[in-house]
Amino acid sequence: MLGRIVEWKYYDAQVRCSMKKTILFVLLVLVCTPRLAPTVESESPAPHRVRIGVEMQTGFQSCIDFWQPIANDLSKAIPEYRFVVVPLASRVDLLRTLEKREIDFAVVNAALDAVVSDRYGTTSLTTMMKSYEVGMKMIASDATCSGAVIRRADRSDIKGIRDIRGKRFSAVMPWSLTGWLVQWELFRKHGMDPHTDLKQVVFEGTPEQVVESVLDGSADAGAVDADLLNQMARNKRIPDNSLCVINRKGQAVPLVVGEDTASTDAYLRWAFSKAADTDDQLARRVADALMTKTLNIVVDGTACQVGWTIPQNNSKVRRLLRELMGPQFAESDGYPMPQEYPTWLFPVLAIGSGLALFTVAFMFLRGRYRRRESSLEERLEKTRKELIEVRANRQRVDAILALAGCGIDIVDDENQVVYADSSLKRQYGDWHGYKCHEYYCGADRPCSGCRRPSPTDQQSQTFLDLDGSEWATAGDPHAKVHYIEGEEIRMIGIPFRDEGGRWLYARIHIPLKAFSASKPRSLAEPEEVETAA
Repeated sequence: MLGRIVEWKYYDAQVRCSMKKTILFVLLVLVCTPRLAPTVESESPAPHRVRIGVEMQTGFQSCIDFWQPIANDLSKAIPEYRFVVVPLASRVDLLRTLEKREIDFAVVNAALDAVVSDRYGTTSLTTMMKSYEVGMKMIASDATCSGAVIRRADRSDIKGIRDIRGKRFSAVMPWSLTGWLVQWELFRKHGMDPHTDLKQVVFEGTPEQVVESVLDGSADAGAVDADLLNQMARNKRIPDNSLCVINRKGQAVPLVVGEDTASTDAYLRWAFSKAADTDDQLARRVADALMTKTLNIVVDGTACQVGWTIPQNNSKVRRLLRELMGPQFAESDGYPMPQEYPTWLFPVLAIGSGLALFTVAFMFLRGRYRRRESSLEERLEKTRKELIEVRANRQRVDAILALAGCGIDIVDDENQVVYADSSLKRQYGDWHGYKCHEYYCGADRPCSGCRRPSPTDQQSQTFLDLDGSEWATAGDPHAKVHYIEGEEIRMIGIPFRDEGGRWLYARIHIPLKAFSASKPRSLAEPEEVETAA
């Protein structure tokens, strides 16, 4: 018993010693590897994505090249947020993204800043200050910008603003401040209304396209930003001595790099504004980050410095918009030109209208043709039925005449047979090419006592005068129905005229054996005329 107790105590001591070793090992591991546990807990959440909507002024790539470094700088200054650029092609895109809350900040020109402020409650945080490199130094940074009116150097007929009247004008976009709105105001100051005094206004989309349209002659003059025009000239993107600028004095002067290229008054540059539902604390941090640093950027080969200052008074731009579009400029669609619609729309409408007109004309002509075809078919069917009826009647008459032994023929004034019915053909043969005396008697000359009714001497004939009928001339000796008695046959001759006006004689041959000895009378009791011997 004592041995078992000692054995148990020994076992218990071993277990306790093993447990102590295990605990010491675990503590040693935790002390030697202090990074294991904190590593999982120290993982920071992914930066929150902040979207900056930017109006594209010189194209998509130039927009990214200019604004992405600014977004990257903000991401470094506020590391818990990642700022991304959302290029906006037009005012419509800007309003849509603000309405759907798809952007947190907006960078727009001063005119659109006034519009979105009144319409969607945005708040301007800073105003841009920009300077360009001229030679080896930067020109003074300025928070304002101006518009320029350009024309080709060889267009000596355009010496000032008023000379653009009746010409084709090219601009950037309807809501571009220095690419159209300030030039619109310049026209008003010179007593011109672009709606009525310009031949055409075309919105090209970018300053580069405006310059190109002026150079190739598709536009007589154009509107661009003065700073961008100078920048394009410095980068040799405009041929030397190819353009002239109408300066603030209203004079056309050659475009020279580094010199003032402005045609209009100066207005504020771009504004960095926050959307209505963007956090105010984040907006203050963004404004502080922008104003505490100047960023050097190279755009299209030109070095420039971009800085920001406190929000500037935008009342001048608001006054400009009220003068151009009225008090409700925030709801206005801008300059109402058809060129705001897609360029492919009008050709499509023209082609569609042409196809519609062609379809209508085709359907009309097809319906008319079908109606005429149906009418012709009805007339043909009616004619076929009439011909069938005439043929049937003719067959009946021929059958009756054949049974009665009678015949009918037609002769002309020269005794030529022009028709003989089937009963006569069976008796005398084919009549074509024969004269009456040849056909019936086989004689070379007319028979004595010829059966052809005529006003000349005949052996026993009675006639009925048809004078006074609508087709017979009064006193015409031919216009008589003759009744001729022969030895074996009685004949009734009926005169008529053909289409050419000649007299023909239809004769009915009646065998005497078919009648009694009494003389028949028809139509009336004709007067008997004794012909001279």
